[in-house]
Amino acid sequence: MARHGESGLGYEIVKAVISGEIIEPITYEKIKLFCKKNNIDATESHMRVILSNSSENTHSPTYKKYFKRVGRGEYEVLSEYKNQMQFYWLNVDSSGYDWTFSDIKIGKTQTYSNFNPNGNQRKNPRCFQEIDVGDLVVAYETGDVKAITTLCKVSDK
Repeated sequence: MARHGESGLGYEIVKAVISGEIIEPITYEKIKLFCKKNNIDATESHMRVILSNSSENTHSPTYKKYFKRVGRGEYEVLSEYKNQMQFYWLNVDSSGYDWTFSDIKIGKTQTYSNFNPNGNQRKNPRCFQEIDVGDLVVAYETGDVKAITTLCKVSDK
């Protein structure tokens, strides 16, 4: 058994977020309370650096990247560790393309950029930043179709 739980303090924090024991955003104060409550013997310096060190790949090869910084001293668990698939709604006016979602066959891929054919950024750019491989997208075709035509799974970002 590792010094701080089964696989280290970072992993213990991830498990606590998934179980709801720690509510995001994660802060040093929340980690300190979590360690005290669970009798985890982590030093104050380790508790202070675990989030920042585990949010960068450049710090040390011994720190696995579990977190992303969302504010000053605030972090969230990366979605791939939450095992929670996100769902997104996508409105597509198929008249502007030489393809439609309703014509795509199962197993085929289609690139859909966060910029429209005119080079302008689409609405809700935050969704394009947050979406991850494995997330699901409900494609709603506007224009003549006006229907949900496809359920897509993100295969590349």
